[in-house]
Amino acid sequence: MKAETGKHRLPARIAPSGRGKSGVKGAEISDSAVEFVRNQPLLAMSMAVFAGALVARLLGSRAPE
Repeated sequence: MKAETGKHRLPARIAPSGRGKSGVKGAEISDSAVEFVRNQPLLAMSMAVFAGALVARLLGSRAPE
C-alpha cells in the first residue's frame, strides 16, 4: 500500500519483516518518521547532527579543528 503525501508517494508503513521492496532492511521510511520531520524540522536536524557526530566518534575520525 502506498500513501499519497503531497506530490511524493511514500510507503504507508514498513513491511512486517522490516524489509522494503528492495529487500534491504529499513529501506522504506514510515509515515510517522516523515510527519515527525515535517512537524519538528529543527529537532530532527539536531538529532541528525548528533547522530553523525556519534558515528564519527565511534569510527575514530575527528572533525577538523
